[in-house]
Amino acid sequence: PPQVIFDYAKNPVCLSHNSPVTLNMGVPFGGTYSGQGVVGAAFDPSTLAPGNYVLTYFYRDPIGCWATDTANFEVLACTGIENTEEEQIAIFPNPFADAITINTNGSYGNGTVVMTDASGREVRRADFNAGEMSVQVNTSSLSGGIYILSISVEGKLITVRKMVRTE
Repeated sequence: PPQVIFDYAKNPVCLSHNSPVTLNMGVPFGGTYSGQGVVGAAFDPSTLAPGNYVLTYFYRDPIGCWATDTANFEVLACTGIENTEEEQIAIFPNPFADAITINTNGSYGNGTVVMTDASGREVRRADFNAGEMSVQVNTSSLSGGIYILSISVEGKLITVRKMVRTE
């Protein structure tokens, strides 16, 4: 039988998450997924109650041999801000030039991005809504130097990063 691997490292998932989780982590590619909350190649936690779910990946090779593997998904209610963590936020590029992109990964609350210069003066601000996947901050008019980027969700400071603007 073929060697099949199905692993999902971004657990837990939230039932209130705005979009289903795309299931594309089964190897070799081209198999099918099944289990509670699975529709095609997506896992929709919003259709389930909080709890643990086992999903299955089934793969049949061209000569008819088959194998399966399973992955555990923990579904949480995720009703509070405590569900947005620093690891969920990606900020790039750094150093930056004309723009910074903040990937919020569908943060579970409304948030604010504040950029300050070395003297602490606010130079940029951007708001984002719960479920929004990314925010772009235009930095084309800023001078070269060091800036501090702070991200808050529902009033809770999630991360502070030192950013460098190149000329």
